[in-house]
Amino acid sequence: SPDAGAVMKQIDVVGAAETALHKQRLGTLLEVRARLTPEQRKKMVELFEERREGRREDRRERWREGPSED
Repeated sequence: SPDAGAVMKQIDVVGAAETALHKQRLGTLLEVRARLTPEQRKKMVELFEERREGRREDRRERWREGPSED
């Protein structure tokens, strides 16, 4: 049985890594956005929305299919 303290410590390590990754991604996105024209920003928003909707549809499809039989 795993040591609960060690598991909790590892959760903190993973959480810190995920937070750092999110900050880096957001920083990069803000840097890119600052260099875009208003028209390019509008297009970027449209692309992100399309991508988000595609992900939602993928999740819905997987949910409908149920668990995979790997």
